[in-house]
Amino acid sequence: MHGGPLSRTNSRHALLAAVGDELEQFGVGAISLRGIARRAGYSHAAPGAVFGDRAGMLTAFASSGYAELAASMHRAAAATQDPESALAAVGAAYVGFALARPATFELMFRGDLLQQGDPELEAARAAAWGALADVVDAAVVCGKIAAEHADTTRIGAWSIAHGLAVLALGRHASRRSTQDDLEALTAAVTSQFAHCVFGGAYALSGR
Repeated sequence: MHGGPLSRTNSRHALLAAVGDELEQFGVGAISLRGIARRAGYSHAAPGAVFGDRAGMLTAFASSGYAELAASMHRAAAATQDPESALAAVGAAYVGFALARPATFELMFRGDLLQQGDPELEAARAAAWGALADVVDAAVVCGKIAAEHADTTRIGAWSIAHGLAVLALGRHASRRSTQDDLEALTAAVTSQFAHCVFGGAYALSGR
């Protein structure tokens, strides 16, 4: 058990790590302030002192999830050589995050459990959206997508990735069940969507 005055930064980090462990092991229904304190090795009052209440704690954790998702999508885009590959890559990174962190991904979209309007949460959500929007915006700048189609391209790409993630997590994605199968399916679907965007009616060259 940690003793002495709480270092807010250190305790926050340790408590959020405990939330992640508890969440992925037992699911969101098992999360409690006392349980997280016990797992992190703090007194039962520590989570309340740092986050206020259970919703505050879950909101902080969901915010960190969105930040990780955004970073993963940015890395995926940066590793590509062209806008079409970048759009496919950010979609694949989105689904990959969901497959690797299913309970975290579920919590991130459980609005009933989170403090809507929380500034940290809103900023983290915006950063994740921005990782996708940046790819589309770059394609507009370099003349690959018509500007009037940018918004629908962003929404379409997010919808494809999110829908595929939900289907994969629910084991509804055809007969694919292994990690390799789902990763291959993800690559195929996101690549096909990107190819349709850059080679179809939305592309500037196709007008």
